[in-house]
Amino acid sequence: MVGCKLAVIVVEGGEVRLTSAGICMGGTICIVDVTDPNFFDTFTAVPDEGWYFLKWNSGDRFFCVGSTNPTCTLSFQGYEESKAVADMVASSETFYIMPLFKKTEIVKVDGKEWLQPKDFVNYSYDQVSAVCPAGVCSGVLPGSSFNLTGYTWASADDFGALLDGYL
Repeated sequence: MVGCKLAVIVVEGGEVRLTSAGICMGGTICIVDVTDPNFFDTFTAVPDEGWYFLKWNSGDRFFCVGSTNPTCTLSFQGYEESKAVADMVASSETFYIMPLFKKTEIVKVDGKEWLQPKDFVNYSYDQVSAVCPAGVCSGVLPGSSFNLTGYTWASADDFGALLDGYL
């Protein structure tokens, strides 16, 4: 069967769920044959326990380049008559999609779990406050898949007590 290929490359830390073809597990490469100019599929990056979805990988011939949305939809619908789409589907070329997962770094001190400040670098105070109103967290930060539910945003006193234990 002639058609281009889409290689779903899944490194450690999670899996990718495809609406059309099931699950592509971590540590594997799944090949999707694209033979129809009416192609449509949704790819959802799902992190393993202790990991979070960072972004879709960037590079030549990659789809969803740099997106931090864990769901990536690829569709030729509406462009079925396009010569570029027809040429791509008729080719034997390979294209790629690859989620990047990152291990969640949690430091435990005196029975408390402390997430690392670097995990919050790209977030504003308002974004964190929306998920952790009054310090008690419930939900996921925008573009992240790490669930903060059950965590408490540390106060200055909490953080001071942590540092005092090491000084």
